[in-house]
Amino acid sequence: MSDFVTPADITASAKRKVGSVVKSMVDSMVRGTVDDLFPMPIRIKVRVSSGQKPSLQEFASATQTLLAGSKSQTGLGYTVELVRRKSRLYGEQDFPDRIVIETLDDFVSITRCETVLHRVRTVCQRVHNSFPELSQWLVDHATKLERYADAVSDLIAVCKVLSGRPMPDCYLRELDVPVDTKFIEKNEAVLRQWLDILLPASAIDVGETKFCRRYGLRDGRPHHLVRLLDTTMIAELRFPCEELSMPMRNLGKLSVTRADAIIVENRTTLLTLPPMPRTIALGGVGDSVTRLRDAHWLHDCERLLYWGDLDVDGFRILSNLRRLFPATVSILMDESTFNAHQDQAVQGNGRTHQSLPNLTQAENQLMERLGKANRRIEQESIPQSYVREFLRSP
Repeated sequence: MSDFVTPADITASAKRKVGSVVKSMVDSMVRGTVDDLFPMPIRIKVRVSSGQKPSLQEFASATQTLLAGSKSQTGLGYTVELVRRKSRLYGEQDFPDRIVIETLDDFVSITRCETVLHRVRTVCQRVHNSFPELSQWLVDHATKLERYADAVSDLIAVCKVLSGRPMPDCYLRELDVPVDTKFIEKNEAVLRQWLDILLPASAIDVGETKFCRRYGLRDGRPHHLVRLLDTTMIAELRFPCEELSMPMRNLGKLSVTRADAIIVENRTTLLTLPPMPRTIALGGVGDSVTRLRDAHWLHDCERLLYWGDLDVDGFRILSNLRRLFPATVSILMDESTFNAHQDQAVQGNGRTHQSLPNLTQAENQLMERLGKANRRIEQESIPQSYVREFLRSP
């Protein structure tokens, strides 16, 4: 038989439209558009199954139930439009012809979404009043705004401080905002979206994926290990000793002249490099080697050497470094070094190999060989005697 539309069916249909109502409301608040969702027609499919047709009494009862839950009886809710017509089964009767929700208040009474709309409205108003530049973001993320209701004050506070003090070069706790790193971590996605819109390009380190580093905060900023392989340079560079670690903001300010530089990946390798005349050694820290781009003095070094692991990743890092410093020369990353130490090779990381733009032909060929065989030789596996001989140190 045919099942009649019930108030529960109408409620379920209306709840599926909450997202549309939220989007319309936000668009109206931000752009001043006119809400055209109401009156909202409710389309309910009649469910049909085989069996005996409902009796006149069943029809009348279902119609009465529908009307009893309508706005005409409860004061708010859906409106049932009736049309009188004759039916072969029921004779002349008033049949439900159209169901509409006339206003937003009616919609709220049906869906019980007043809390959601209030929270969305609060976020939208506060963000738009503070940052009109985020208007399009509010529209694009309308259905997600509710989740930020509890944090919106602190989100705005963080963005106001960083907008007024771009690239602050201080720790988060030094800023006048009532948040900690856990708040940043929890809300990093939305803060990044906002700040990338609000801040000028000069206040964003687009190459950084870490939040604090991206926006000029010191929190979590890595230190680079630096070692002077010629101790006569200690006084020249005003070092307290021959090795120390320092953040990039200090490393980039070193006054290095008439010197060589060697960048290595492994900390132990760095600490065991033999003495070399007028040479400064730096820890490359893997993929983060590109942070050395701010050490502009590296361009003026008489020689800039790079020693990485003999594997696909090592050559990929070399290519990235050479993109920043084209004069970079690789050492101990050649065919003869690999052939001499094949017994030290272990399984690689399975990365695919393909030619890289900043490698020499010989480097690309060796990388392809290592990739196909899925082999690698780590820096620390190269005997110290071989390294000392290669570098011609005493």
